[in-house]
Amino acid sequence: MEAEAIHAELEAAQVVDHAIFDGVRAIPGLMDTVVEQVDANLTQMNAIRGFEEISQEQLHKFGELGHALRSGICMIGCERLALLCTKIEMFGREGEHQNPEALIWCFDTYMNSCLQEAMEALEALLGDQ
Repeated sequence: MEAEAIHAELEAAQVVDHAIFDGVRAIPGLMDTVVEQVDANLTQMNAIRGFEEISQEQLHKFGELGHALRSGICMIGCERLALLCTKIEMFGREGEHQNPEALIWCFDTYMNSCLQEAMEALEALLGDQ
């Protein structure tokens, strides 16, 4: 895992792609649905993360949750958070890219800050309506 490369990639990504967000902001109930999905997926991810040791099955599930989380946030333009979820999904996937240490490192190092940045940016954009 190249921590510096991951950091650089995340820093280069926009927090929120305004064009994508502007295209969906008026869809009734979308934000509520995305918030529910994010909360549900993060709750499950945090539960798995709470184990001292993570099994292969849990690692795979963690990656699947990263994928599910990415799906919702991509719809509203949360580019940096979506990129982080892509990394988590890749590191959790069975095969040559599976990397438990990198998955945990990415989650622990960036999830809270990326999520906070995205929520603050979305709140600011919603306040501009």
